[in-house]
Amino acid sequence: MCEKRTTGDAPDTLPDDTLLREALRALPVSPPSADLDARILAALHAPRPWWEALWQAVRREARPLLAGAVCALPVTMLALLWTLHAPLDARPAAGFLPSAPARAQNMASLDALLDKPNITAADLRRWEQGGAVTAAPPPRLPPLPRRRACLPWSRALAA
Repeated sequence: MCEKRTTGDAPDTLPDDTLLREALRALPVSPPSADLDARILAALHAPRPWWEALWQAVRREARPLLAGAVCALPVTMLALLWTLHAPLDARPAAGFLPSAPARAQNMASLDALLDKPNITAADLRRWEQGGAVTAAPPPRLPPLPRRRACLPWSRALAA
């Protein structure tokens, strides 16, 4: 039967491997200091300062956000500068803004248009061009056909 071998079970067949092991065992090793374990545990459990943890999170997580902000800042500043240098006494062109009664009439006609059960593109176009919008009557349905009664005494009543 075939047995599964692990690396520890492999026979040392190579002479170089044995020489290497003997040479490694012969090397002098300095003894560890008495507080080595304490220093390693202290280094592993040393808390990081809060600002260092925050900076690492900002560098890792907020980098795309900061890159977008850096790119948008000059564009925003130019738009703000352009807006601040616009003349203050500029008035809209004549006919640009309708008078208050015309706006109220416009809103009333828009309400009437939106109250319609079936709005079409032609209605919207007519409203945009200032035409009258009337509420369309509901569509007429064809009359239902008369049905004959299926009961035997209903024939006598129908005649």
